[in-house]
Amino acid sequence: MVKSGYERNVYQENAGLIYEPTKFRCVAEYTYTPDFCLPNGIYIETKGYFRPGIKAKLLAFTRQYPEHTLFLLFELSNKTASMIAWAEKHGFEYAVGTRVPPAWYLYPHKKENK
Repeated sequence: MVKSGYERNVYQENAGLIYEPTKFRCVAEYTYTPDFCLPNGIYIETKGYFRPGIKAKLLAFTRQYPEHTLFLLFELSNKTASMIAWAEKHGFEYAVGTRVPPAWYLYPHKKENK
């Protein structure tokens, strides 16, 4: 079902996650499927490292689908610091480890229009 050991650990440790619930067409060249969705509709992408092209997909998704919220969950590794720096630079909420922060379950599903 899941594609990596890290995704499996996240799935097993967090109740209510739905695995790869929705595929989004971000641009004509590709689609993006977030790894998980919380019961409140918040999407979560889990990353042990950034594969080529994923940064562009994450940015395209947030630009094209502003009504959806996407959080990043990073595996603790020697690449974590650089992934955190990128997430902060681009305004992504993130956490490290396999546990979804409890506050994410309480986050409102829809972003408010500004």
